[in-house]
Amino acid sequence: PQPGRVATAPDAPEATALVKSARVEWTESTNPGSSAITHYWVQAYPGGQGCEASSDDTLACIVEDLTPGVEYTFTVEAINGVGFSLPSAPSNVVVPKDEAQGTITIKGQRKKPTQVIVRGVAENIEVGTKLTPRYKKTTGSSTKGKWQRGKKVTLKRENGKFVFKVKLKANQTLTVKVLAPGGIKSNTIKVVPK
Repeated sequence: PQPGRVATAPDAPEATALVKSARVEWTESTNPGSSAITHYWVQAYPGGQGCEASSDDTLACIVEDLTPGVEYTFTVEAINGVGFSLPSAPSNVVVPKDEAQGTITIKGQRKKPTQVIVRGVAENIEVGTKLTPRYKKTTGSSTKGKWQRGKKVTLKRENGKFVFKVKLKANQTLTVKVLAPGGIKSNTIKVVPK
C-alpha cells in the first residue's frame, strides 16, 4: 500500500493582538493529503503557546497566556489521519496588550425629557466584552443619589462603538460612567434636564 501523506502546509496566518492573547486566522490547506484534515494547530513564537481548531470550526482560534509587550508570530499546521503537515510561513508580528491600555469614552444626549441616549467608543477592548453602565439620577442641585448598575452592554462592533438608553424623570439629572473588566473606567458625564 502507498504510505499515507500529510496535508500541505496552510498559507501564512493572519494574527490580531488582543489582551494577553492573540486571535489567529488562516485559510484551508490546498491539499489535505491522503485523508481528510481533522484539526489545525497554531503555535506562538517565542513561548510555544498554542491553540487548536477542528476543521469544522471557523478557521481561527485564540492563543492565550501571551506576555504583553512581547513580539509574537504564529505558524499553523494541518493535522490529518497520518499526522502533522509542515508548519506554515509565520504570520505578521503582533504585540499583545495589557488590560490597562483599554479606554472607554462616552457622551450622552437627551432625546426626550424622560430618556437619555448614551453613545460610547471602547478602544483596545475585545469584541464580546461585557461593559457595565453605572449611573445615578439626581433632582435639582442635589448631587446625592445612589449609584445604580445598568444592564450590561456586550461590545459587538469591531470599531468599539456601543449605545444604550436610560429612562428617568423629566426633572432628573443623569450622571453616567461605564466600567469594563480589568479596572477600565470611562469618563463620567452629566446630562441635565432640557
